Amino acid sequence: MNRAGVLSALLAMALPAGAAAQRAASLGGGGFWETYRFSSPEALEIESLSLVTVPVTWQASTGRLRLRLAGAWAHGSLARADGTESNVSGLTDTELSVQYEVRPNMATLTAVVLLPTGKETLTYDEVFVAGAIAADLLPFRITNWGTGGGAGVQLAVTRPIGGFAAGVSAGYVVARTFEPLTDETFEYRPGNQFHVRAAVDHVIGRSAKAAVQAGYERFGADQGDGQNLFQSGDRWHVTASLDFAAGNANGVAYAGWSRRGEGDFAEPQVFLPPQQVAFAGIALRSPLGRSVLQPSAELRLLDSDAIDRRGYTAGLGAAWELPAGSTQVIPSVKARFGRVEARDAAATGFTGAELGVAIRFGGVPR
Repeated sequence: MNRAGVLSALLAMALPAGAAAQRAASLGGGGFWETYRFSSPEALEIESLSLVTVPVTWQASTGRLRLRLAGAWAHGSLARADGTESNVSGLTDTELSVQYEVRPNMATLTAVVLLPTGKETLTYDEVFVAGAIAADLLPFRITNWGTGGGAGVQLAVTRPIGGFAAGVSAGYVVARTFEPLTDETFEYRPGNQFHVRAAVDHVIGRSAKAAVQAGYERFGADQGDGQNLFQSGDRWHVTASLDFAAGNANGVAYAGWSRRGEGDFAEPQVFLPPQQVAFAGIALRSPLGRSVLQPSAELRLLDSDAIDRRGYTAGLGAAWELPAGSTQVIPSVKARFGRVEARDAAATGFTGAELGVAIRFGGVPR
């Protein structure tokens, strides 16, 4: 049995007996191509950067239980200013989550397993490509191919408070040791992660709802060959959003901020400066007969105490939701542009584009 077959079998066994006739399920997939070209390649030593992703998701629910499986295949390509090119491709890690409503509409317990199906061992050339795609300024669809796997658990509690709905969740994720480099015998273990999040929302009038979310993440020290290697800084996140009606359309406007604290490499001791990302955007869902048009706009600003980690990305796009029975086909297109400051205060502008199509089969009741 292949890997996909094994996972499907595990998911089927995880469902309660007799649930097959009751559960609702959905399957999603698609393909996306993202690319960026830099106007001054010498600033970053990169002329262009591209990513192709083929994501797959499956989910099913029955009673208080919901299962979800998500993974992808991805191919990244980086062209340098000197004309050379590097590539990395393969499966990403696969996320399996099991969510159980301890008390309906009040308390939910979620267990997550990150299965190490991804390409966790890379050559130096592949590391360079993967690192560029993981840059905070460029909103690629994936940030890595493999992290060695891990597991975690999260408890979320929600309840109404006056005219508001409020919720809080806390979780802990344990990482797994793996060897990240093809050409070296080096065991790396990412630090375990604790996170806590809170949210509150309030209905305004008859056609709007405002929400605020905040979160905090703390990481243990990353280890190399059993010794502390890097201590990541704490992270804070805040996002505010407004859902609203505009004629026969629905929309959401949002803005947020996240901060990563100072990181510390152990030996030799080198400090990674704090970094902030601010973002904002707006999206609409406008019915067109049986289909739905979804235009969107976004802005992302990166700032840091270091002169070589600043920039912005702006984008405009649209998706078109086309129903076909229980299936939905959603083609999409986006255009992006921006600027980034690189080493030695050199800077470069860039332009980008994204083309893709998502396909959804069936549906899981909410």
